[in-house]
Amino acid sequence: MGEEQKILDSFRKVFRALRLSSVRIEKKLGISTAQLFVLSRLQAGEWITINELASRTNTDQSSVSVVVKKLVDEKFLLKKPHPTDKRSSIISLSLLGQKYSRTNEPLIADRLLKGIESLSSSEQKQLTQLLNQLLTAAGLANEEASLFFEEGKPRGRPGKKNKA
Repeated sequence: MGEEQKILDSFRKVFRALRLSSVRIEKKLGISTAQLFVLSRLQAGEWITINELASRTNTDQSSVSVVVKKLVDEKFLLKKPHPTDKRSSIISLSLLGQKYSRTNEPLIADRLLKGIESLSSSEQKQLTQLLNQLLTAAGLANEEASLFFEEGKPRGRPGKKNKA
């Protein structure tokens, strides 16, 4: 087996795990893996900014904002103006969001993060550098890095009709 196949097989394993997890979670809970990942990063009773949540999800503010808007619309999150910065807002889990955040569904993103954290700092830098080189060579370096499987049609909870 050539190196190209080994590399592609590694990507295939990750994509397959993400896809199967996504299907399982959407079927069981009626929300996307990205939505569950965001909910899992919040604690009951705490109010945080979108920027704080972006940091907890290892993504950028604009990507997490898209997911937060859906979660607010679906009543998983509460949103109110920031008490000291009127230009921003803060979010918190609703009772429904608390219920979903406590599910024991394993998230592939958590497993990937655990794997990344097991690498040394120099290995992480090397992996980042190699992946960036690959993305550049493939013409994908400028693609948006949104949360896993968040693009696509809107999703609803089981038994709830989508508005789309």
